[in-house]
Amino acid sequence: MKAFLNLTKFGIVIYTLLTGLAGFAASFTPSEGYDWLQLVLFIVGLYLISSGSFALNQAQEWTLDQAMPKNEKKPIPSGQYSLWQAYLISFLFMMVGSFALLLVSPLTCLFGLATIFLYNVTYTMYWKKKWAFGAIPGAIREPCLSLSGIRQIHRT
Repeated sequence: MKAFLNLTKFGIVIYTLLTGLAGFAASFTPSEGYDWLQLVLFIVGLYLISSGSFALNQAQEWTLDQAMPKNEKKPIPSGQYSLWQAYLISFLFMMVGSFALLLVSPLTCLFGLATIFLYNVTYTMYWKKKWAFGAIPGAIREPCLSLSGIRQIHRT
């Protein structure tokens, strides 16, 4: 279980869920009710998109991690997960998470997919290697996912 939590970076995902919940809660007035199913779908989708994106990042960077002594204990380089298992987990999580967010609203799903693109394509595959400020797009993923909790997005 510890290897799974490390693969999906559960410690970071918790903060994404908390900020997403804060955005969701802040979008309602005290007298206004909300749909519990929307909240559950939002949290499940946010968890799966975030965890899948982190697992994909670890699959993308496993050769770099294997070559660095400080990262060789990560789940893939250490052999706790194979590369295909990490890719399978990441894609299943991202697909199911996207579907859950789509049930909340198309715009919420779009924010989730944009976050995957920003983090796993622009940051991991390009900016991190070619730009001195490559960590900036990597850091954008959390606020982008958290924005999906705002009322105008989840009620469209």
